[in-house]
Amino acid sequence: MKILKNEMLVNITGFTFFISMLISSQALSAIPTLQGVDDQRVLQGDTYYYQPELAATEKVYWTKTFGPDSVSVHPRTGKVSWDIPADMPGESYHLGIKASNGEGSDEETWIVTVGNGNLLYIGPDETYKTLKDGMKNIASGDTLVMRNGDWVHNSLANTIPGNPYKSQTLPAGTSTAYTSLMAEDPGKVVIDGQNQAQLISLWGSEKHPDWPLSNNNSTIDTDYLTIKGLVLINSDNEALRVNNSKYIKLINIGIGPSSIDHGAYANVYIYRSQYVLIEGMYVWGHGRYKIQLKNSSESIVRRSIARIDDYIGGEPIGGFISYCSRNILFQNNILIDSDQSNYWGDHNEIINAFGVPATNCEAYPEFNEFKRNIALNIHMGLMNTDARQNVNPTLWEDLIGWDLKPNRHSGGTGSVVPILSGVGATVTNRMTLGQVETEGSYFMYSREKDSTVKNSIFHRVGWDGAEVVDQGALIRRGSGGQFYFDNNNLESFMGDLTDSGGVGAPIVSNTLSLSPEIKYMTMLPRDSALHDSGVDNDRVGAEVMTMLGASGTLYGDSGYDSETGIAMWPFPNQALAHQYFSSFTHSGLDREGGSEGIEGARGFAVADQTMSNYIWTYLGAPVPPFGVSGLAGHEQVKLLWNASAPISQSQITAYNVYQVVEGSATLIASVAANVYDYTVKGLANDESVQFAVTAVRADDVESDYAYATLDTPEVKPAHLAPVLSID
Repeated sequence: MKILKNEMLVNITGFTFFISMLISSQALSAIPTLQGVDDQRVLQGDTYYYQPELAATEKVYWTKTFGPDSVSVHPRTGKVSWDIPADMPGESYHLGIKASNGEGSDEETWIVTVGNGNLLYIGPDETYKTLKDGMKNIASGDTLVMRNGDWVHNSLANTIPGNPYKSQTLPAGTSTAYTSLMAEDPGKVVIDGQNQAQLISLWGSEKHPDWPLSNNNSTIDTDYLTIKGLVLINSDNEALRVNNSKYIKLINIGIGPSSIDHGAYANVYIYRSQYVLIEGMYVWGHGRYKIQLKNSSESIVRRSIARIDDYIGGEPIGGFISYCSRNILFQNNILIDSDQSNYWGDHNEIINAFGVPATNCEAYPEFNEFKRNIALNIHMGLMNTDARQNVNPTLWEDLIGWDLKPNRHSGGTGSVVPILSGVGATVTNRMTLGQVETEGSYFMYSREKDSTVKNSIFHRVGWDGAEVVDQGALIRRGSGGQFYFDNNNLESFMGDLTDSGGVGAPIVSNTLSLSPEIKYMTMLPRDSALHDSGVDNDRVGAEVMTMLGASGTLYGDSGYDSETGIAMWPFPNQALAHQYFSSFTHSGLDREGGSEGIEGARGFAVADQTMSNYIWTYLGAPVPPFGVSGLAGHEQVKLLWNASAPISQSQITAYNVYQVVEGSATLIASVAANVYDYTVKGLANDESVQFAVTAVRADDVESDYAYATLDTPEVKPAHLAPVLSID
């Protein structure tokens, strides 16, 4: 039988409930099927609740796919809850849930508007058909929603074209109510510029305090805007540009090939702006830099994925870039599988995965921070800075660079940019370098100002694909400044520590030579001495396990640079990145005359793979279960976890359940590979207990555990039905 439902909006003071009333139900199959959810509204100071309805099976595991960090989804019931602060600005959000079991999964996404702003839908079957007309018919603080589907630029009618058509734009919001442009569902609205039009260009009138000379004579206010869930492809220059604006949020946006006929443009370009947030973005295809902020400040790039594919131009190229900017934070970002350097044209320099170029502004950049970022399987180095006239350093912390093969610039005939190029002040703390190969004569370079590398791991540096060989010196020190090399673990390095062509030796103290069994690049072995062998008993080596900075927060907001404790794995938007990255293709001759082209379905984007699974299995160990959670009951805890990506799940034969006490794990149960829950019984009420789950592969190799869950069994009182006032 089919589930029939009737939904009511129930108002209780301080709460908003959306209740699905089930009339009858019977599972039709074992694969979960979710009922659709209408868009909804909640006011500041209220608590939002929604109980999703499932029509197909009663035993599923619920997880959140979209929504702010403060939105919670009950893992067994799927109940969605969200406390809305009384002072929260008005804004619209995508909320999404996923119901999973061993047979499959289903997802549903909807929009929740916080505050009193209106929603206007545009699309072929709506009153207003184009983005241009929709923007004319909303007011400040409203939300404009594009219906799912493929959109073309339509002679700029479905774009925000910027200069010289600056007035065709969204009405500015305010500090109490943002104006929003959203996809109906994230990743399902694709705007195609057909290589003829720029897609989104916010061209405001706000003059940056440090760059006051020009705002292109704009009188348009473009502040307090949010853009969410769109996919922009085939722009004729930057797909997304922000000029002279403040308080801009760019959330869960896909950016595809841009400026394919010329090489001067980045895929995403933020210029002379402040308080810009880029979060959950996924960027692929052609473009000079993937995400670039120039002459900007007080902004954040967070939880984003990028891949460099082809590039035809002669300009420098790189990944995540803070160019002539200051106070830019890069948190939990990944540059991955950028391994097609034969299609990178005649670029005159490589700025590396994470860069701070400073052409003609060497004194300006300062306090740029790169924390918990990863570069994996790329043909460039890890980091680069050129802020040579500023003593305030660029900070690189908990960075991972693995399988790095820096390419020669200038069409493959020039020199090789070092893995770390520090022309200016830098501090590198808790870095992990693994399997690094170079054709240069040294791996790290510093001059002009002091550089410090401390508490870092150098694993297989000088790797030729089979063993560590001498590929040059570790450090070359240029003129000006010192190079401090402190409490680093240098394992099996075959070259000299100091390059003879430099001006002097680095200052080295307490170099370690431990040989840990590194199973996962993302975390250290649990029993390794590296956990407290650094300066002041700090950790040696990177760990990228949790998110830094609360979602949606701008620079300076409460929690913008704080530890969240939220698991980084599985990584946000990895499914959308897989979908679009895998469908990319590029044909034509490479710079050596080859014609094989580029296939997007490579690396993590192959069939049945996910990015998290790819990263965690990269070194050959089984992937641990993610999404482990516990439901406490009377003298028991029910544990739940997610299946792995199909490419790995087929190799798993069992899951092991452990109780963890003071870091020591004791096996308490094993379950079959098609079971994703286990109930631990006989526990004492009101005493917290920690559990973890591992996976066992067919070759009897067991994974470590990624995350443990802490739960407290308790007697659950019977709930009395509330007295409701139904409007």
